[in-house]
Amino acid sequence: MKEDTDILDKLEEGLMTESMDSLTKEYEDIKAALIDLKSEMINYLNAKNKRLEVGHFIKLFIEAVEIKQIEFANYLGLTSESLTELLTGQSQLNIELAFILEMLTNINAELWIGVQSHNEQMSEGSQEDKV
Repeated sequence: MKEDTDILDKLEEGLMTESMDSLTKEYEDIKAALIDLKSEMINYLNAKNKRLEVGHFIKLFIEAVEIKQIEFANYLGLTSESLTELLTGQSQLNIELAFILEMLTNINAELWIGVQSHNEQMSEGSQEDKV
């Protein structure tokens, strides 16, 4: 838990991100990608027809900011293996990581957790169907 606090402190101090000129095309592209990402997450929760791991949305963010997965894992204080497990749905998003993603993406933690929760409910429903 101490490590999570350290990561949040670094994010708040701006140590893990570089300043970006808000007048550049790159900034506008990333801003648009984040708006699209948030919309896609909301649409996913409303559609309720197919399962997309929370890692799918994290991958979209990684692609939008054009960062290597290993660098992103380091920013989050994760091993590359832990990030891969999260991206592939082998592990679940926790609340601390959801708040870190909120700080990075400006997409609130409740939405990130909502995707995780939605998937858990879908899994429970499919288990009940098999009984």
